[in-house]
Amino acid sequence: MAATGDGVVLYVDRRAVNGTISPIATVRELSVQASVQVVSVCTVAHLRAGEAVAVASYLDSGSPNPAYAIQGGEWECHLSVFMVGAGAASFAETPVPVGSLADWMDQAVITAADMTTRITAPLRTLYSPVRVLTRAVAPYTSASNQRTLIPWSTAVMEECGGWRISGDGTTFTVPRSGVYLVTAFTGVQRDGTQGPYGSYQVNLLRNGQPFAVRQRQNTRIGYSTTIPLSEVLYLAAGDTVSTELMGTGTGLTWRPEPSNDGWHAFGAVMLGSTAISTKG
Repeated sequence: MAATGDGVVLYVDRRAVNGTISPIATVRELSVQASVQVVSVCTVAHLRAGEAVAVASYLDSGSPNPAYAIQGGEWECHLSVFMVGAGAASFAETPVPVGSLADWMDQAVITAADMTTRITAPLRTLYSPVRVLTRAVAPYTSASNQRTLIPWSTAVMEECGGWRISGDGTTFTVPRSGVYLVTAFTGVQRDGTQGPYGSYQVNLLRNGQPFAVRQRQNTRIGYSTTIPLSEVLYLAAGDTVSTELMGTGTGLTWRPEPSNDGWHAFGAVMLGSTAISTKG
């Protein structure tokens, strides 16, 4: 979604049938007056039939800019939802293991039951894939130009399939090989001098090495901005995935947005359970 103005706040809301609203994610971005700023949110969630997903945005009250408008072009606004686990009753439901597929033999008699099994067995794996989600981080601080692994909270962690998280909450170990969708977003504040030189980046790491980097600027003290990430990649059983923060500037201290109310999430869900790479 593109918007003009300063301090744009973008919500993705999960609206239940009874009208209650629970925010899933929030993105704030301080932009230059009269410019166009693109903000985005991505997350993994369990949704029930009858629930709806909506997007809302408003101008932050701390912004000095009274002008605010949403750009409505076809390439400027996008909302998408796609189903990954069609039969999962909850986020933490036990996944169905990949079944073995019998070979088709010449002159073999295939009954109706055999045909049904060979069609439905692979589908059961797709109905409840391996997945993990946590929606809060533990408190931490990071000095400028220091790379800090983000500690995620295990208290709000949901998983199925045998994911392991390290004792300090910084590292997730992949339980099964396959192609995964990995998403993350986290809110960041800074302490120090007001100015345009405060920028930071959030990196996604595979086995300790960055494979995705996102950058953003934050020029206001005590004001949170958020970087969202999403990547599709092949992960082998035993691989680790983690997130890393690095802020820049002189004499600045970077810390997570303290409320933990819709500002932080890390999730991964298996898309291809039998793939041996992103090509096969």
